[in-house]
Amino acid sequence: MADSKITALTAATESDIELTDVLPIVDDVATTPVTKKMTVENFRDMMVEKFAAKVATLTEATESDLATTDVLYIVDDVATTPVSKMVTVANFRDLMSKLLSREVSGTVAAPNSYYTNIRAQIPLFRADAALTITRIHIHGADTTPTAEMALDLKFADDLNTGGFANATVIDVCDTTNGVFTATSSFDDATVPSGKYVYLQLDAAPHVDWKDFYYEVYFTYD
Repeated sequence: MADSKITALTAATESDIELTDVLPIVDDVATTPVTKKMTVENFRDMMVEKFAAKVATLTEATESDLATTDVLYIVDDVATTPVSKMVTVANFRDLMSKLLSREVSGTVAAPNSYYTNIRAQIPLFRADAALTITRIHIHGADTTPTAEMALDLKFADDLNTGGFANATVIDVCDTTNGVFTATSSFDDATVPSGKYVYLQLDAAPHVDWKDFYYEVYFTYD
């Protein structure tokens, strides 16, 4: 094999290549060519560095330039085995939509009156796609209430009075010192697409509860 041309050698497949393998290269081709060697790992690191430097010199695209079929180049698995890949703007958008947290928040005034005169359920939103609850926060106007408020965050098939079919508890949200917060250990944080998310008052809040603030964070699955 010592007298073989490189073009005559057996082609290596991806599974053959290891970071410690050696590549032959010809340095200074235009003036004084010299054959040298470089490990696959060093070649990889050099290419990632040069690719990043090249990207930095490109003209920045504006919103009007982008179409969903345009392509973005990314470096996958940067910490261990960096590989340059591409992803369409549409797929990148969908990925970001899943990763970014969304919030639904609001204030319920006179919860005792709401419970007595309207109903025990407070509709919040309908899940337009499967999602996962990541944070629940309830905060009353008074951190030393006459009585704490008992309520749950739930989801169900419908919001019909007397309905709420297949109601499922996301988490029990009973307050302590007028406040409740949860970011983990939910009863069931996964909400299927099409379900209605709502607060369920377990009993009439004390009349001293003038209002309370709520916020629900979630990410799309």
